[in-house]
Amino acid sequence: VSTQSTGGKDPDASNFYPLLRQAFDLVRARFHQWQHIYCWFLTYPLVAIGITHTQVRALFEGYYYFQDLHFGPLITPFELYLASVTKVITEVVYFILPFYFQSWYVALMCITIWWASSGLFFSFAFAVNHQIKDVLDLEEKEKEILKRESQKGGEKKIEDWGRMQVVTSANHSVGWRLMTLWVGGINLQIEHHLFPSVSPAHYSDLAPIVQKTCAEFNLPYVKFDNWYGALNSHYHYLKELSTDKSKSD
Repeated sequence: VSTQSTGGKDPDASNFYPLLRQAFDLVRARFHQWQHIYCWFLTYPLVAIGITHTQVRALFEGYYYFQDLHFGPLITPFELYLASVTKVITEVVYFILPFYFQSWYVALMCITIWWASSGLFFSFAFAVNHQIKDVLDLEEKEKEILKRESQKGGEKKIEDWGRMQVVTSANHSVGWRLMTLWVGGINLQIEHHLFPSVSPAHYSDLAPIVQKTCAEFNLPYVKFDNWYGALNSHYHYLKELSTDKSKSD
C-alpha cells in the first residue's frame, strides 16, 4: 500500500527522491518547484532503469525494501538462485547483445528508446493509481480522524487494514476491460490491494461489489472515468507537493 504522507516508510513515495518529492515528510528542495514539469522527460523515462538497479542491488544485499531476502519462510535458496540467474540473463540480453549484433550507436539508440518507453509506460500505469491529488487529500483527512479518535479515547487508534487499502488507492477506466487487460489490472488498484492473490481477470467483476460495499460503510471510493482524469490528478498532486514548504531545505 502506498502512503504519500510517510515517504520515509513507503518506497513508492521515495523511490525517486530527491529528483521528485512525493511525500510531505520529504525535504523540499528549490528545484522541486518545477517537478510537475520536468518529471515527464527527466524522471519517468528513467524508472525502468531505477527498478532494475534496485532489484540487482537487493540480490547482492539480501534485502528488498521491507523484505529480508535471506533464506527463510519468504524465499527459498532455489528461488533466490533462479531470480539471480534470470536477472543476469535479462541484463545480458538488454545491454550486451545489442552491441554484438548492431553498431554501437544503433545499439545505444535502441536501448535508450526501449528503456525510456518502458519507464514511461510503468510510470503512467502506476503513478495514476497512487500519487494523485484525490488520494493525497483523503490520506490527510484520515490522519485527522485517527488523531481525533485517539485523543477522544485516550489511546492511539490503529487504522483498519481494509480501510487503508481503499483510501490510499484509486481506480480509473473501471468499465474498460481492454484497459484492464493492457495494464494487467492495475487500473483497478483498489481491488488489487484488497485481493492481492486474486487474478486480475476477476477485478472487473469485483469492482462493482467493492464500490457498493464502500458505499454501505460510508467509505470513499476514488475512481476516474478514464486514464486522462487520473493523470490530471497526478499532475496536480506533484504540483501541490512542489509548492508546499512545510519541510524545506
